[in-house]
Amino acid sequence: MNRVVKGLVALACIAIVALVGWRVIAAINERQIRDYVRDAEQGAACLRAREAVALLDEGRMLPLEFESEAVARAEARSCETRAKP
Repeated sequence: MNRVVKGLVALACIAIVALVGWRVIAAINERQIRDYVRDAEQGAACLRAREAVALLDEGRMLPLEFESEAVARAEARSCETRAKP
């Protein structure tokens, strides 16, 4: 009987460690996914700002998402600054 109890306690400990480890791995993966999404959103915003500046340089109209030419150019400059190491 004593062996059975020790075996059950050992199995319970293994299950607890596995469950905690699973949650830690899931939290790390979730954080990495959020970081990837944030980076992709920032990259898309930078691309839109660069495209807006290119349109302005060609003498075309500013896309509606930007309030003014200054805002579009400032966003494009900030993207260039963030991209440099």
